[in-house]
Amino acid sequence: ASDSTHGAAPDATVSYLSIAPLDEVVTALGKVSGCSDSSTCIHVSIPDLGVVNGPYCPLGQDKHRGTVYLRHGPSPETTLYLVQYLAAKDPQVQGCEDGSYVLRATLPGRDIVKPDAGYFELRGEVQVCLEKDFAKKAASGTSTLGQLDTTSCPAPNVTSQASGDGEEIMVQPLALDDPGTADPLDFWLHPCDCIPDGWEG
Repeated sequence: ASDSTHGAAPDATVSYLSIAPLDEVVTALGKVSGCSDSSTCIHVSIPDLGVVNGPYCPLGQDKHRGTVYLRHGPSPETTLYLVQYLAAKDPQVQGCEDGSYVLRATLPGRDIVKPDAGYFELRGEVQVCLEKDFAKKAASGTSTLGQLDTTSCPAPNVTSQASGDGEEIMVQPLALDDPGTADPLDFWLHPCDCIPDGWEG
């Protein structure tokens, strides 16, 4: 798989670079490599519940629930898990569907947490019940209550990329020539650089 940071959508027949005027809003998609709902923190943002908001980072994979996330609060009372609610395994929670995600209090000394074995018994009280597939929706940008915290993703590889035979290939910067000047390749843009304000038109 490529670690390049940007590319055309799979169904696109043409891809091009367009520099928009400063007053025009454009949408651009970029690939953030190494990020997924099972390996990246999810930033929860629930209106009027600031005490539960913040980054929940993967703690491990539970055999039954999938990824278990943990948010370290300033005290044990504000440290919470983000985990899938399973009606067959958990105490009943009013208004919470099987498969929904919940924010659950930690109970140090009573919770059994063995990430290496994929075993979690969480006994803290459910604080908030979220939607089904919350983690996947946060990862895809379709949840109104959370999104992937891409600041916790590893930095993209912008200097080289593996070819099909495993050999490293240098990634080339974008170089543009202004035919109205004598200088060759007037404008250079590294894959991590933003388009400068002066590149209008």
